[in-house]
Amino acid sequence: MSASDLLRRLDALERRTGELERQVVEKDEIIAAQRMQIEALATALDRAREQLALLKKALFSPRRERYAPSPD
Repeated sequence: MSASDLLRRLDALERRTGELERQVVEKDEIIAAQRMQIEALATALDRAREQLALLKKALFSPRRERYAPSPD
């Protein structure tokens, strides 16, 4: 192989390395956004579980347990 062939191959490899580095950065950004979305959904799920527990209590528990006690 001649020196010019090696230089062309090196240039092609450097371009490909740059492309791959950009792809890694993009994928890292996507993963970070997905993690944030997962955290938000987990928070919403916890809140929904709490609300469901309250709803079940209001609908299916004996009457005396359905309402908060009077302050007086």
